[in-house]
Amino acid sequence: VGCAPPHFRNPHYAYKEQKGPFLNGALHYLLSTGYFFESICCFDFVEESFRFLPTPSQFDDHKDPMSNVNFALLRNCLCITHFSNSNDQLLGPSFDLWMMTDYGVKDSWTKLITIPDRYKDIKPVTLLSNGEVFMRVRSNHKHLVVSFHPTTRRFKLIETYPCKKECFGDMISFVPNLISLKNVVGELYFKNLKRGRRVRIKEKSLKSRVTDLSDS
Repeated sequence: VGCAPPHFRNPHYAYKEQKGPFLNGALHYLLSTGYFFESICCFDFVEESFRFLPTPSQFDDHKDPMSNVNFALLRNCLCITHFSNSNDQLLGPSFDLWMMTDYGVKDSWTKLITIPDRYKDIKPVTLLSNGEVFMRVRSNHKHLVVSFHPTTRRFKLIETYPCKKECFGDMISFVPNLISLKNVVGELYFKNLKRGRRVRIKEKSLKSRVTDLSDS
């Protein structure tokens, strides 16, 4: 696979808390120089090689702590959320959502929306046609699903998931397909889901079912 960037040879530099988006046949990573965000790297599974992608121009002139930067994949485009501690008293601290509209082109990075800093650990999940953003956030040791409308500038609570302090769950948007949910999770879990009950499925069991469906 060629020579990996120094960040991968030194685990201190690869940001392991991020599950990188898979896009255009490549898995993407945020890389740091210890504490500060430095670059975007990806591994191309077709070419079997590493390469770097340009970052938004906002990151050209100054260093940002790694904790201020997050990944997202919206409308099949690579996105970055960035915490900005603005000096503007009206705006205050906020999160900027950047989208790379033309993959691999630096000038295509576009700031879509600025979200007020009301919650912690903001991760966009999906972007609706009206510009409304659905996000997973943390608040008082709970995971919340909230939406933010860019026109009204208002948040709306969609769902709440109790969570322990050390728990860091993940959330992805649903993509319709022809695979039956009943076949994936099993008949018992499916009945409980239809009744509106919350179920907990072991990751190993779920992967086994998905593999069996793929082979059939």
